[in-house]
Amino acid sequence: MTPSARKTKGKRLEDRISDKIHDKLMSDVPSYKALYEQFNDPKLRPRRDASSGASNDSDGDINLGIASKVFPFSVECKDWASLDLNLNQLISGKIKSLERIMEEQVAIKIATKNLKPIIVFKALRTIDFVCYKSDYMPFQIEGNYCKVNDFIIASFDEFLDISTRNLK
Repeated sequence: MTPSARKTKGKRLEDRISDKIHDKLMSDVPSYKALYEQFNDPKLRPRRDASSGASNDSDGDINLGIASKVFPFSVECKDWASLDLNLNQLISGKIKSLERIMEEQVAIKIATKNLKPIIVFKALRTIDFVCYKSDYMPFQIEGNYCKVNDFIIASFDEFLDISTRNLK
């Protein structure tokens, strides 16, 4: 796959994830819906960051807009076509890549904005997954998940359901 095709796949993932965040907040978080409808400006909704998270002002690959008022996570997206999602590979090496990315996000820009970094990733022919530190949420994922060291890997849709459940 050419570098431009990989970049395009990554942008599609970022667009899809930002749409999922916006749609979930609009349907489940009244304060977000009211704030968004008050301004009625599409530029204020979560969207792919034009800098792809490269600038120091960025919240990650997804510019949260007004969602950062209620959604306390910085979102880094990775489309890993080469990732074979089996437990042995996660434990032996790929989780180390996730750990490194998380540490970079915390060190570079997230700690000052009080946002908790999460990585949303998609492997070859899989659903969207999320990786986050286990101490980020006081509640546990209810469905299938994998815990490796201090990290939880779970379905991104279930993560959104649980993380928005108690938001107002």
